[in-house]
Amino acid sequence: MQDSGVMASLEERVVSFTADQIGMTPEEIRLDSRLLHDLGMDGDDAVEFFEKFSERFHVDVTALGNRWSQHFGSEGGVNPVLLAFIGLAFGLAALLHEAVQSVPIWAWCVPLVALVPWTLRRLGVGVDPRILPITVQELVDAAKRGRWSE
Repeated sequence: MQDSGVMASLEERVVSFTADQIGMTPEEIRLDSRLLHDLGMDGDDAVEFFEKFSERFHVDVTALGNRWSQHFGSEGGVNPVLLAFIGLAFGLAALLHEAVQSVPIWAWCVPLVALVPWTLRRLGVGVDPRILPITVQELVDAAKRGRWSE
């Protein structure tokens, strides 16, 4: 994201930081990407992200903390949609094993189950519609101001 020898813009640095924190590439993140709905950031992961974001970009996130539950859920609890998708992944693995018996069933299960959270995140499945999204652009704006505003 950086031109040779040129300091990256604040926007580029925030996108790069966000990508690094969630294990994506900067090219996969847009300014209108929503942290929870599109990038799957929630619970303890979101808390840790904002602690690091606040430190890295010198942003006072007190206002966000006061309204945290409007933007993120808590860690814990099992999402029934997640369980359904895991069951579907196991069913698909069994079908694939029947078709290609030389590959053990566990070799089908592992990648399919690993894809479940990624798929759900991409589809925005299981996110409470009452949750107010936070976009990457809002991170950039907060970094410019030095504080979170609501």
